[in-house]
Amino acid sequence: MIKMCNAKTHRYFTAFVIFAFIISCAYSFIAFHAQIVTLNQNKDLIEEDFDNISWHLVFSCIESIQRTQKIQSKLVATQLKNDIENAYPNLNELQSIFESGTHAGSTPFSKIVLNTVHNTKVYFEPSARNGVMIGFNDKVLHNLIVPTKQFETDWDTFVKGNYNKLLAENLIKEVTQDRKGIILLEPERPSRAHRSHFPRKITTMDDLRAVFEEEGLDGLSGYVIVTPTFITDDGDIFGTLDYNAEGIKTNNHKIIVMTYASLTDFIYNYQRRTLAYVEHMKTHNKNSRERDVRNIYYQSIQTIVIHFILIICIFVFSRYLFHGDICVGDDREGEDV
Repeated sequence: MIKMCNAKTHRYFTAFVIFAFIISCAYSFIAFHAQIVTLNQNKDLIEEDFDNISWHLVFSCIESIQRTQKIQSKLVATQLKNDIENAYPNLNELQSIFESGTHAGSTPFSKIVLNTVHNTKVYFEPSARNGVMIGFNDKVLHNLIVPTKQFETDWDTFVKGNYNKLLAENLIKEVTQDRKGIILLEPERPSRAHRSHFPRKITTMDDLRAVFEEEGLDGLSGYVIVTPTFITDDGDIFGTLDYNAEGIKTNNHKIIVMTYASLTDFIYNYQRRTLAYVEHMKTHNKNSRERDVRNIYYQSIQTIVIHFILIICIFVFSRYLFHGDICVGDDREGEDV
């Protein structure tokens, strides 16, 4: 009878166990990796939803400010026109002052402007962030955004006094047009903004959203929304039309009223709780993502450790079961040989 020692069988069995262990670990790794990918995808969708909610909150505040400012600008313009007409029953007197090239001096007109600038509230007390500014095509009058000792300032000086000169230059270009988008100023660099914040030209909601997505609400804290209105529609207060019979724009004295309001001041005062709740949920989602990923990694490590312990136990058992002294065959035949 052929004698067969179990050493060879032991080697086959060992190879099979190792192979099974590798396959099991690989499957576990793939399964856990798939869980992490699915988890991250779901969390990304949730985070995207919260980002959309945050932006829609900001967007709704912008629309609310613009609607209110449009009404308030018209009211201020109407009041300014009435005050001027009451102060100057004969508008030729005021026209001669304008045509002299200066609007300065202690005149009824300058007093009307100062009273309008310092006493008109746009949500909050008049300041460099919320208030009214009055200007002409070639200059801006006393204002709180770029305060000067002079009653009037040319637009170039006004631009130089702003942190974001691109937006100030854009204001000059757009202030005489019936603009449908958004007009912004950024007089000062926001103190809470990220270090990467820089002056950029923003003319659409998409431009503003890009800043919000990169820097959050702190990145918007320096912007003020501007809404211009003319005190007269088709000409200046003296009756000079904007365009002559040939369609050429005239150099008249059209007075522009510009209300401006800080977006973040409005949000912090009127939507603080809603925004805080959304930010809280975003933070909770981020923390839960990190916790869930960490738990999956722990589970994968535990599974590998359990597999490793099992294979050691199998090795020990197999070594006992297939020890070289235990052979299949007749020992007496071995002695005859």
